[in-house]
Amino acid sequence: MSLNKIDISRSYELCTDKSKEWTAIKLTGVTDFDGVIYKYGRVSMEEQKDSEECSLQFDFDVLLSPDINKEELETNLDFKNLMGDILVHILEDQMKEDKLQYVNSDD
Repeated sequence: MSLNKIDISRSYELCTDKSKEWTAIKLTGVTDFDGVIYKYGRVSMEEQKDSEECSLQFDFDVLLSPDINKEELETNLDFKNLMGDILVHILEDQMKEDKLQYVNSDD
């Protein structure tokens, strides 16, 4: 499924564990990865040397993958692109509502 053909806001929902210690992303049936649950780790922006653009870098952990081997997901470019699109969507929504959460992990 092409990422350009789906409404990114319908491609995921937020979910938490019972103790609400973490929040994760559960992918929906509008994607090729229905039921996959993952969470983001460290997120950073890296400037491109020869351009005014930057790239979004992130770590992730697949928590549940009902139909696809976790190792396959970790190397799947479509999956990584979808996670990046979802992350951008979440960041943009948080910035619009002035609720962007930042944690300094350099300590």
